[in-house]
Amino acid sequence: MILAITSKHKTEMVDITSEVKEAIIKSGVTDGICVITAQHTTASVMLFEKVDPNLQRDFLSEIKRKIPDDSIYSHVGGNGSAHMKAAFIGSSITIPVASAAPVIGEWQGIFFCDFDGPRERKVAITAVSS
Repeated sequence: MILAITSKHKTEMVDITSEVKEAIIKSGVTDGICVITAQHTTASVMLFEKVDPNLQRDFLSEIKRKIPDDSIYSHVGGNGSAHMKAAFIGSSITIPVASAAPVIGEWQGIFFCDFDGPRERKVAITAVSS
């Protein structure tokens, strides 16, 4: 399944947990794994704390501090920092599936991270039986 996401900000974290759960159910997989992949080199997918939105702001602030937008990059596209951030976070995650649901912690959510928005993005969600 391909999930379309339209980001609204230059950097943004979007909780896609419910969409992943729905994709797993639609796949018919009851036990196996699910791979979630951002189909862009300036975006990532990760597990993150889902309850306190302040942590999302803290994360985005911290990654911007570590990989500043105004650093000098050889990349001519003007979005070198977005590429660096996405490379450090990673483009995909693999999670277990049991009883047709993702096996994640109580406080965890599945997040799409856009570092070069706003724009339309795509995430591939693939569930495989074990």
